[in-house]
Amino acid sequence: MGTFLRVLSAVFLALLFTVDSSEARATRVGPGRNPNYGLAGTSTWTASALQFGTYHQSDTWSSVLGSTGRYLTGTGAFMVGLLLPQGASIEMFEVEGCSTPDGSLGAELSSAAVPANPSVVIADLASSVDTPACGVFQKVLDSPITVDNKNNQYFISLQNFPSDGTSYFVAVRVYYRLQVSPPPATATFNDVPVGNPYFQFVEALAASGVTAGCGGGNFCPDAPVTRAQMATFLSRALGLYWPN
Repeated sequence: MGTFLRVLSAVFLALLFTVDSSEARATRVGPGRNPNYGLAGTSTWTASALQFGTYHQSDTWSSVLGSTGRYLTGTGAFMVGLLLPQGASIEMFEVEGCSTPDGSLGAELSSAAVPANPSVVIADLASSVDTPACGVFQKVLDSPITVDNKNNQYFISLQNFPSDGTSYFVAVRVYYRLQVSPPPATATFNDVPVGNPYFQFVEALAASGVTAGCGGGNFCPDAPVTRAQMATFLSRALGLYWPN
């Protein structure tokens, strides 16, 4: 039973938290609700049109009376940067807005290598709607993108047609899933070698600083987990406790 509990704890904690073993280990979550922990749930990052900026200072836009919607009144584009957890897998994004049968709403999910390299379009969508004129338009990525905040920045650019206020944006959303970081080439602990079925999960805990093993360069995967050790694992993983 001790072996089972210790291995189960390692797997559980590794599945619970996305780990970045590089220098940039901070997890940032943008507007919207906090991420769903675990790999089964999909989390949503949301930006209201009130958070949109314009690509050029000369780009003009206007607000929709009685709504949080915004639209471009000429050429140019709206822009909104994405703040997603390091290592998260982007699976889909969507635009919420209104248009006319002859109008359209367009969006591009792009990335740019830090600090100022040209951007690369990851996926785009262009939608027009019939009556009723409001809807949500989704784009599922052909291949999910793993967020690399250390080396890239991510953003969505948006355009509407026409520019008379009949086509406007209300919000954009990005759907992503947490992942466990890939295992390293060499093992941290002598008793959890590369071929061990739990190697990836144990290494994720070690890389995130949740565990330093049991001493002597070992993890002791067959040792039982005490309540004190469980408290240490969870407190380190969750960053507890900061009272107001």
